[in-house]
Amino acid sequence: MSKTVFVSHSSHDREQTGVISDYLEAHGLECWIAPRDIPTGADWVEVIIDGIDSASEMVLVVSKSSNTSPQVRRELERAVSRGLMIVSVVIDRVEFSKWMQYYISTRQWYDASSGNIESHLPNIYRALRSGQREVGAGLSNLASLLEDDISLLASEIEYEDLQTSRLEPGERRRAAVLSVRVGSLSGKSMSVGAVSRIGDTIGGMVRKVVEAYGGYLEREEPFSYRCVFGVERALEDDGLRAVGSAIRIFNGLGQINAVLRGRDILLDFMLGASAGVLSVAPAGGGAQKVSGDALEQADALASMEPRSVLLVTRDIYRQCRHRLAFEECGPCGSTRAFELTEYTMRPPGEGYGPRSTTPFTGRVAELEALRSLVKHQRTGTDHNRRGGPKHLIVGISGEAGIGKTRLVREIGMEMEAADSDALVLSASPAAYAQPPYWLWTSLLRRLLGMGPEETGDYEQIAS
Repeated sequence: MSKTVFVSHSSHDREQTGVISDYLEAHGLECWIAPRDIPTGADWVEVIIDGIDSASEMVLVVSKSSNTSPQVRRELERAVSRGLMIVSVVIDRVEFSKWMQYYISTRQWYDASSGNIESHLPNIYRALRSGQREVGAGLSNLASLLEDDISLLASEIEYEDLQTSRLEPGERRRAAVLSVRVGSLSGKSMSVGAVSRIGDTIGGMVRKVVEAYGGYLEREEPFSYRCVFGVERALEDDGLRAVGSAIRIFNGLGQINAVLRGRDILLDFMLGASAGVLSVAPAGGGAQKVSGDALEQADALASMEPRSVLLVTRDIYRQCRHRLAFEECGPCGSTRAFELTEYTMRPPGEGYGPRSTTPFTGRVAELEALRSLVKHQRTGTDHNRRGGPKHLIVGISGEAGIGKTRLVREIGMEMEAADSDALVLSASPAAYAQPPYWLWTSLLRRLLGMGPEETGDYEQIAS
């Protein structure tokens, strides 16, 4: 198997990159560098993907430029999914972007920001050589690699076990679906026992992650899994939980590839997520059968040519776009797909949020009650103890999936349409472990245009 080292860098860092690659190649390690190793007239994207796939390690040159480079981010994501060992060299004093923190925080890196890159070269070389010797772990150890991570995940995530949340036959509810498909094992031929062990490891990982995120496996076949969020337990963030579990599964498959690479074997995998109305019907023997277009949509996205990415439908994109970064991929079969490109949370976007395009039916009495309260508030006839206007706070409670969010969205849109001076703010609950007063602080941050990590003193906010 090739022992090529893929060097990921920004075009602004060619001088430092040259110093690193010259040293490594002088000591017997072959380096793959763009644009040096891209043939004239070749498709850059295809050649870079081939370069990463043929490498066994990556050296990441971290600078002010690469810290914000979309191309470097894509190269890192590909390297993680293919199980490459990653050694980072920081050459600038820079506050790491969140996606950069995500990728290098748990991996070995060297600080050469003071201009002392030469002093780190022997250590970088030894780390790469050591990594080449260590990747030959046995297939029997695959399951143990993920056990601690999955156990920690399950202990950190807590959710309320709603007694009336499970769908009964004949009920319908909006839910999210995640489909995971692992392609053929490429590389050396393997025994039936080895293939079975890999399949058991992947299946166990998927099952634990999905259950930790409050979903369940609706279909489990060797190297093919379909997971549903919002039927067994209905929460307000089914789409975000589906994507969150997909990220964990994606990284778990990358860890498995890191071990298999030492045996000249690789997994190709695809993940697809969708959302829509699902219904439940009896399937005999006390079992239940879930049906709906969202199941087929998720399978279709996960059946695209394997390239180790997560594709989602527009519905999932709309649910998650204020917290995760996506790129539109265009039509994929009968649906328009978006590719997840950044895992870290980002500040909510401007505006009230996605507008409802389907007719609003039911909840007529509740909507009319809200209209009456809004009208009463606008009259301003009530006063508080100090003589000022008396404000109303209305709480809407009920189990998940009955339409609370849609009801609030409808009255908010009516207020905006009827009064140009109306200020309508919206925020969503965090997926898990939300801080105290998360909804209120999210509303205020959106009003003030502040990101999730920004702070301000009282005078600044009051002005």
